Amino acid sequence: MATKVTENLFGTVPSNFTKKSFESKKKEVFGLTYPLHKYKESAGYFSKSSGIELIKGAITQLVKTEKGERVMLPNFGCSLRRFLFEPLDENVFQSIKSEITTQFNKYIQGP
Repeated sequence: MATKVTENLFGTVPSNFTKKSFESKKKEVFGLTYPLHKYKESAGYFSKSSGIELIKGAITQLVKTEKGERVMLPNFGCSLRRFLFEPLDENVFQSIKSEITTQFNKYIQGP
């Protein structure tokens, strides 16, 4: 009993045109807009954003949040308030840079 080459266990093998049309679909990621406020009457407080606006919101939220402010993520955020009245010398600058870099690597992931 011979089987056709174009058939497999789940049906027919899709053509190259069909494969490319599915592969070319752009996967867009959506998230909540930060900060939460009314943009339009119809959107309310919870509107979605994508692209650059989503990245800006994530960075702003991470930098403005102190560690311990988030209930379920106590280590989320950059503790930058402790540097507020410190003299900006090389050690303090490196500490700020290290704090931000560590938190970015931990909570803001790239593709």
